[in-house]
Amino acid sequence: MGILSVIIGFFVIFLSLGAKTVDENGGGEKPSYETQFQFLNQGFLTQERPGKRVEKGILLVADPKLQGSYFERSVILITDHGSVGSLGVIVNRPASMRLFQVLPDIEELKDRSDILYVGGPVSPQSLVLLLKSQHLFDSSYHVMDDIYFSGEVDTLLKVITKADPEDTFRVYSGYSGWAPGQLDGELARGVWRVLQGVSGDIFNEEPESVWEKMIRRSSQQFIQGRENIGVTSVGLTDSVRLFFWGEK
Repeated sequence: MGILSVIIGFFVIFLSLGAKTVDENGGGEKPSYETQFQFLNQGFLTQERPGKRVEKGILLVADPKLQGSYFERSVILITDHGSVGSLGVIVNRPASMRLFQVLPDIEELKDRSDILYVGGPVSPQSLVLLLKSQHLFDSSYHVMDDIYFSGEVDTLLKVITKADPEDTFRVYSGYSGWAPGQLDGELARGVWRVLQGVSGDIFNEEPESVWEKMIRRSSQQFIQGRENIGVTSVGLTDSVRLFFWGEK
């Protein structure tokens, strides 16, 4: 039995003991996020999976412990990353406002049901776009697969008037940004889970469901990765389920 198996075994026993504070009738309190993550943040469970690094096209999924933050339950597509920092947009936060209300000068939007999305806290007065297309439009750059990013509203008009029913778009108010090294620090603290972006998730018709879906996917990948190196996960307590799936 390897040392990682021993550590994982100790972890499960540790949380199982903590879970006994909840009686059969539902009394008592479940272990708090703080109690669980004091142990988890030692590194062997919160470390990134091999091969996962910050780059264009990855999704940052807010960890369940990120409560009370602006980014609580957020899923962010990284649209650019380099020596000057990182840029992305929250893909699962629709605003209660039609896009035509924001861009009344674009008559083509008047009879459409498109809504505005909140992209992040940086420059909320600015509009940025994600485009799903097989074509590269002017003033846009490739992010991943058939996804492009643009900071020019004129690009939106080109997408709308182009006779290709497969093309789609979303417009975001503001964006999310990190200075050099800032995002690396957040990853080291376990603030984000990292997943490869998938077009269907980014343009999901039910954006409010995306976070839970991504949490489950990251948890499944985590468990699968541990099983591949001989670590099994049996008898999961409520505390472990809270860490893996964000369930309370």
